[in-house]
Amino acid sequence: MEINFIKLEHAQNALRGKIFYSEWRPTYEFSFYIHRNGKVIHKTPYGRSNFIEFDLMDQSGYYMISGFIRDSESGNSVYKNSTPILINPELFDKSTLPELGFLSKAMIFRIDGWDIPLLYWPSPKKRLFILTPSAIDRSKDSLPSFSRMTRAANQLFDGHVICIADPTLYLNEEMEIGWCLGLRSFDLSSAIANLAINAANSLGISLDNVIIWGSSAGGFAALAIAERVDGSTAVAINAQTDIFLYERESQVSLVRKYVFESLPEDVIRAEMDYRVNIMALRKSKEKNKSRVILVQNILDHHHFSSHFSPLWAEIGGAYLEDDGWYSAGNNLAYLYKDSRGHIAETEEMTCEIMERL
Repeated sequence: MEINFIKLEHAQNALRGKIFYSEWRPTYEFSFYIHRNGKVIHKTPYGRSNFIEFDLMDQSGYYMISGFIRDSESGNSVYKNSTPILINPELFDKSTLPELGFLSKAMIFRIDGWDIPLLYWPSPKKRLFILTPSAIDRSKDSLPSFSRMTRAANQLFDGHVICIADPTLYLNEEMEIGWCLGLRSFDLSSAIANLAINAANSLGISLDNVIIWGSSAGGFAALAIAERVDGSTAVAINAQTDIFLYERESQVSLVRKYVFESLPEDVIRAEMDYRVNIMALRKSKEKNKSRVILVQNILDHHHFSSHFSPLWAEIGGAYLEDDGWYSAGNNLAYLYKDSRGHIAETEEMTCEIMERL
């Protein structure tokens, strides 16, 4: 019993899914879960049809279908997820800010010819989280790709949430990491910072209650965006802080080629080091009004030594080697040990960071 793939289509305001499988048996039964913006919104009981059609009722969202096969004779079951698709996103630009309202939705922010995909979840709390994207696996993930979507849907973040997908990855089909850079002529992090400021203003949220949160590449983006939103807080987990020090040189080469027009590294650093190096960005500011919470796995040796430690020193923190919480002015660092190395934070860690916030 094996599912080959789940075909997902959108037509005439309906979501259509079909399970394709390797063999047929009369004892097979089928079930479907429909996900919107990271949350299951519909389940079907097991039945004989391997096809489902669901009325979207004009609701925008990032949709995915989970398909299940169960053998009623043996009780064994398998499942597979479809490739997710963005449906009916609300389009807006800097002159037509959206009404965020009280419903989760999908949106496209269009600025300077760029379309930035967003997912939004509302909250009664006067706090805004901007979730930034980590690297993807092109063999498994599709675009747009949203990090921490399920955690946002399950309300692990105590406030309004806007989740960003990185349109930089559309520049080339081999790019798996974009750091929310945009182009040499278009600073995507600045555009997202302006979006965060405008969203906070429309929600009546002060900028010191804006938190930009991400890990790895998303940690770099969180730090870069927060530096452009005075009073905000960046939560950066196992983050890169200098993209030219990233271990995957092939990905750095793609970014240098497609984002920075194949300029040599020394030219990029001379002309726009603040775009690729968080320490240089901080030094370019007359006064750093944003705060940072750096979360770092000590056993992620490369990121600890090459990325975390230089930034922590730039912030004014002492050298650290034991796990626990540390402070440097208004900034915090949390060190922990996990033998798995370069990974995202656990849900338990998310809750602990939320308490510190």
